[in-house]
Amino acid sequence: MESEKKEKTPDANDLYMQLQYLQQVYSQQYEVLNQSIDSYTAMQAVLNGNIEIIDNGKHLDNKQIFVGTEGGMYISAESKPLKSVITYIGAGYLVEQNLEDAKQFFQDKVTKGEELIKKLVAQRQKIRDELADINYRIGAIQSQGLV
Repeated sequence: MESEKKEKTPDANDLYMQLQYLQQVYSQQYEVLNQSIDSYTAMQAVLNGNIEIIDNGKHLDNKQIFVGTEGGMYISAESKPLKSVITYIGAGYLVEQNLEDAKQFFQDKVTKGEELIKKLVAQRQKIRDELADINYRIGAIQSQGLV
């Protein structure tokens, strides 16, 4: 009986250590996914804000506005009628687009972002389920007094 317990303990210890390692890895992945979801959600708000500006651009015609610069500084300017916008399309390139094309560009980005967020949320759920299983198995090993 004594020898059986000694044989089971190393295996249980190895399994316990492996489960703790997996728990740590999955927890880190879960946190990274949470951060990614938060980042993409914030980006969605910015993109939707751009669409709203395009939709309500006529309200800005010939108005005194403040343009934000980096470092918390603002410059006072007078707006012209909004006919086009300059859009950053990536890799350091800016493109002038009419309002409809710009709006479609941002709506496409919003749609792609929503799809990505759904995938990230599904992936996060899978990791959450794996973590629950790992935590259950760790608890079972601990409750049996094998470690």
